[in-house]
Amino acid sequence: MLDNEFEDLTEEEWALLNIFKNPVMFREFINQDDPNWQALEPHERAWTSSTAPYLCMCCGRGVRKTTTMIEMTYYWMVNEMFIPGDPGILVFVPNKAQKDAIFPRVRDACVKHWLMKMLVNANNINVQEGRIVFTNGFTFILRIAGSEGKETNVISIHGSRIWVDEAQDFPWRAWLSLDNILKFDIPGHMLWVSGVPNGERRENVLFQCDQLDDKYISFNIAQTLMSWWSPELEYERRK
Repeated sequence: MLDNEFEDLTEEEWALLNIFKNPVMFREFINQDDPNWQALEPHERAWTSSTAPYLCMCCGRGVRKTTTMIEMTYYWMVNEMFIPGDPGILVFVPNKAQKDAIFPRVRDACVKHWLMKMLVNANNINVQEGRIVFTNGFTFILRIAGSEGKETNVISIHGSRIWVDEAQDFPWRAWLSLDNILKFDIPGHMLWVSGVPNGERRENVLFQCDQLDDKYISFNIAQTLMSWWSPELEYERRK
């Protein structure tokens, strides 16, 4: 938006605009009426506000990596942080089982959320292709690398914002091809990686980004660092 488009805004509109422009405040704002919502943890605030082009979340389960991905999709979409004709975000997972677990969650979040359901048409949700097209043209695409790890599902599309989830199981051959599809010449480009360490090191995408590649900012958050965790809760879960 141009500066002269803000001249007639009221004080309340200015406040709302600034909330929408700040990713942390935006996430808090869109969840404030949800009785089940838990406040952002310190690490969530850190990676939500990060502008690092290369970021790695090498963390335990339950630290809200996927929740971050969904709500940052909202943020990028609402602020129209994409180039028309390109997808707003490309999310890659290793195989179909993980796609089947993640895409319904993203879809349901979009069609049920009080704000997002006004910005997405249910007819523009393609479950088979893992595609959600919002009313402003922003597109969420979830693809699998496939068990064979071939480049077919990776190199056939390009974008400036890529998120690799369950990176500990991501095929190494497919990972090497991601450099060919990332539009790193576009300002604001990003390649974010998330997953749970599994102890493997050789040709392991998560280990590579977390421990070996210096260009990545890395977060190592255990579930025990979450504010809601307690030994008693862990005991009940294990039992």
